Amino acid sequence: MTTRAAICAAIFVLSTTSVAQAQDATTAPVTAAGFTAQGTLVAQATLSGTPVNIGSDITLMSRGNDLRLDILRLGVPGTDAAMNALVQQFLPHGGLTLVVNHENNSMTVWSNERKTYFTFDSGKSSPASSSGTMTAAQNGPAGSVLQLLEIGKEFRDLSAFNASFALVGHQSLSGHTVSVVRYSYARQKRGQKSQAVTGDAYFADDLQGFPVRLSGAVKGSFDGRFQLDLRNIATTAPDPSSFEIPAGYSRAADPSGVFGVSIPNG
Repeated sequence: MTTRAAICAAIFVLSTTSVAQAQDATTAPVTAAGFTAQGTLVAQATLSGTPVNIGSDITLMSRGNDLRLDILRLGVPGTDAAMNALVQQFLPHGGLTLVVNHENNSMTVWSNERKTYFTFDSGKSSPASSSGTMTAAQNGPAGSVLQLLEIGKEFRDLSAFNASFALVGHQSLSGHTVSVVRYSYARQKRGQKSQAVTGDAYFADDLQGFPVRLSGAVKGSFDGRFQLDLRNIATTAPDPSSFEIPAGYSRAADPSGVFGVSIPNG
């Protein structure tokens, strides 16, 4: 499993959570929901055919349809300086930023060191509001039905789909009382390999159900595991400019123009 794949898996779980929280209110209008947090992300990756755990300090923020992840510095927990130097060649020295937009199903990544960016665009728009604001009709029972109809359109390209959530208990974690939910999500597009993510989400009861830990295993075209731990959480929306490509950055022809090297798919 590549580091990029693990990051995408963690982003998927976080994206699902942040969208659900944004749609949870019932009054109108509802201003853009959001949060900021710091944390660590550890993912299983393969380097030169050897599976290793790669970790990074991160910052995470969300506002409306946008989710931003800053990967500050890659390293291999518990290893020597030589191994850490090997890992860090896969990340620009100035760190890496990823922004996911739910409205157009795109992901943009940029490097502060190289001042370049690249956008992965699915070419499909989602029914979410581009302004980050929902009316009562969109957010109430009628809106839920409309959203369900839009989601139904996505099944036409799938040969298999399954999703489940189960409450498995309550415990203490990082100073919070948390509700632990086991999740499972699997989908397969016609003619493609199945991709599945399963794991546990730890929702802090004192932070309106915000996740303070996400762990999971990915199986399919790539296999591996990841764990995301969050701290210093503020449930306020950051400035919209935080999700914009910085001025003066140029578009790279492919992702290697941002990473500086080709990321292996092993």
